[in-house]
Amino acid sequence: MKNETPLGKRIMSLANQINDQIYDLLYKNENNITETHSQLQKWFDEYVIQFVEMGKEKKALSDQEREKVDNDIMQEYFKLDQERHTAIYIKKHEELYQKSEDAANLLLKFNIITQYSDFVLLKKQNPEEAKRVGVFE
Repeated sequence: MKNETPLGKRIMSLANQINDQIYDLLYKNENNITETHSQLQKWFDEYVIQFVEMGKEKKALSDQEREKVDNDIMQEYFKLDQERHTAIYIKKHEELYQKSEDAANLLLKFNIITQYSDFVLLKKQNPEEAKRVGVFE
């Protein structure tokens, strides 16, 4: 059964879901840095797969349809809770960095995780990662 929600909205909905989970992990739980890093890695691996699958959907679209997806993503991006976004990717990043540079760097990868749904962008910005996840154009 085909999903009727526009692809761009699904991409950003998943990004919002991720931000909610990360916020809860970083602000509502008292995990040690090892547990936090482990959970972030688990989520990252799981969500990359989902974004790559949406990227495959996007790749199959016409140029005009892909442009609509990109426009929908931008419209949804501007609806993000910017305070929460800052709380995660600036404030908590700085705190994490003091405890674990690896965990802090992993956190930053979530800030650009939607690139896994845009193969052209992923290959341009991170060609080695594109290869790792099987993106070949």
